[in-house]
Amino acid sequence: MRIHSEDSLWIIDQYNVIDKNLTGKLYSKPGSISNLRAADIYIAPPEAVKIEGNLLKVSTENIGKVDYKIPDAIKILGITGVLLLFLLTISGG
Repeated sequence: MRIHSEDSLWIIDQYNVIDKNLTGKLYSKPGSISNLRAADIYIAPPEAVKIEGNLLKVSTENIGKVDYKIPDAIKILGITGVLLLFLLTISGG
């Protein structure tokens, strides 16, 4: 999850929601996250985000918006078709 608040960005994993609080471990390798596996969480105000050691905590009441990407169905079908054609070609069928 990517946590946004104004100009700040934190990336967390191993997250959970307990008692209206989102808590997650700060992720140390931000470049390795796929856009298709990430959600963007927008928090206001920035002071609502609390960092304690390597944990980020924020009240769910401060979440203003959540975005996540859904792969384009046409792209998925196109790629699947190409892969099936390739597999049929190399298998001799």
